[in-house]
Amino acid sequence: RELQPRARERVASQLQIDQIARGLEPDALLTDVGRLDSGPMIVGADNIVESGNGRVLALQRAAQQYPEQYGAYADALRRDIGQYGLSEADLAGKQNPVLVRERVSNVDRAAFAQEANNAGLLRMSSFEQAVQDAGNLSDDAVTALQVGENDTIASALRSTDNRPVVRQWVGTLPENERAGVLDAAGNLSAQGYERLTNAMLVRTYGQGAGERLARAFIESADPTVRNVQTALMQSLPDVARAESLIRSGQRDAGLSIADDVAAATDMLARLRRDGVPVREYLGQSAMFDRELTPFQEDVLRYLDGNQRRPSAIREALREYASVVGNAADPNQAGMFGESVAPVSKEGAWRGATAAIEREQTAARAAAQRARANGAGLAGAPSAARRPSGPPVAGM
Repeated sequence: RELQPRARERVASQLQIDQIARGLEPDALLTDVGRLDSGPMIVGADNIVESGNGRVLALQRAAQQYPEQYGAYADALRRDIGQYGLSEADLAGKQNPVLVRERVSNVDRAAFAQEANNAGLLRMSSFEQAVQDAGNLSDDAVTALQVGENDTIASALRSTDNRPVVRQWVGTLPENERAGVLDAAGNLSAQGYERLTNAMLVRTYGQGAGERLARAFIESADPTVRNVQTALMQSLPDVARAESLIRSGQRDAGLSIADDVAAATDMLARLRRDGVPVREYLGQSAMFDRELTPFQEDVLRYLDGNQRRPSAIREALREYASVVGNAADPNQAGMFGESVAPVSKEGAWRGATAAIEREQTAARAAAQRARANGAGLAGAPSAARRPSGPPVAGM
């Protein structure tokens, strides 16, 4: 078990771990220099690592794949065992011993682990950072966000209306991190906007689905995926409000759409990366074990069909969130004590997407009529022109 929000399976992390293992420096892992991010790993009373998972993994890899490097570490540990208040007897029966420091003070373990990771041997990726930053946000912070129709999430965060949200988040960061997210004028820097945006995504969609979405968006530069990202970001406050009601038990748990949107978006990103059309994938999936549920395939189909219209995706998510907000509280009975029939997720989604399609179809028709009327008006003066004929001589 670990408290550090690291994705150790990532290629970048694996390469760094291998580099540390191959060049293992015993003194760097055995000498306590009074820092959290170097020296022997730090564990709690239950032996869960609170700082140094990367060092643990590097030592394990060295023992398995680079025995000479691990042997030098073990020899140095045995040679100086007395300096650590231990004896040779403490190493008896331990095949691959490692030295750790045990935290004995009472602290907030999650906060302690976060502080320990601020300057660790393995820097966090954008995805890992988003997971940690999301823990510093509340549902209220996301639902309070004001996003205009033509706003991106970055432009919304620059608005004076959203300054309290930005200040609240920056205030949760350790002092040594704030310089990295603020510019010279004390406003959020480009890195700060990126971190806060990713954190809001993870916070809104929950740890599992939010992480999946953050990974898809951070690791993809495809224009279609970017359009989906724009739509999801613009609808964050509405979706956050709905998901918060669901998480608190005030709405039926079956109405949560977070995992479905994440699964569909992740699949869309993968298909775009591999050059596979969504229609082809959906046709083939019927012949094999389905990775997505039928509902998730419906969401994928909608995302693909509106890949050039992020406004349609945004409004569908907002409309769905509105349906959830207006649904009955499962903890409350009807006016006469009868149970209230729950709204199904599938029905709510079909209703939301159909409503948006009707609205957008009507808007397009109105725009076409306006253009046609404009063309007619523009051509009207030509009817008053003098009929063609022989030129009239001037007087």
